[in-house]
Amino acid sequence: DLQQLEDATQLPLLSHFSETVEGLATIRALRQRLLQFTDANNIASLFLTAANRWLEVRMEYVGACVVLVAAVASITNSLYNQLPPGLVGLGLTYALMVSNYMNWMVRNLADMEVQLGSVKRINGLLKTEPENYEGLLRRIVIDNIDISKLPLQTLRSRLSIILQDPFLFSGTIRFNLDPEMKATDEMLWEALEIAQLKPVVKTLPGGLGK
Repeated sequence: DLQQLEDATQLPLLSHFSETVEGLATIRALRQRLLQFTDANNIASLFLTAANRWLEVRMEYVGACVVLVAAVASITNSLYNQLPPGLVGLGLTYALMVSNYMNWMVRNLADMEVQLGSVKRINGLLKTEPENYEGLLRRIVIDNIDISKLPLQTLRSRLSIILQDPFLFSGTIRFNLDPEMKATDEMLWEALEIAQLKPVVKTLPGGLGK
């Protein structure tokens, strides 16, 4: 459980760090949230480390108890039942190995449970209710249009997000500007002219098809 808690607190930390690493101004603006995520992950890691140390001490303690019981039983049988000394030594040797095997078994079981965490997440996603495509529970008006009356696919096709860092998908310039192939050449050239990229695209051998 502590390992899963540590993983759950680590994911927001890494996600937030990847979002803020783009610029110093962003890091300064979101510094408080970064510190909160870091503190949460550090607390989970501290408890996980303490639990591992506790586990090692307890396993050694259980192993010592097993060795003590095996030694007392072997000596008692040797005195009263003439148990051969070789069997006594063999029993004590195997008893000394109990703590190592117990540590190995517990750690592997815990690691297996941690590895199954991804399976649990996928199972949770499979049980998640799909989004409603009928246009319900949205009360936002954009350009005097109530988006609750629009199908979700139509709404998503009309909205876009402009990222701070420019990037291109694998394909032609036409595909990057118009993935659905609905715009004319004049519309694409006009968009490039507004973005001050028309001279650059014109110098390319294939133009919009490059």
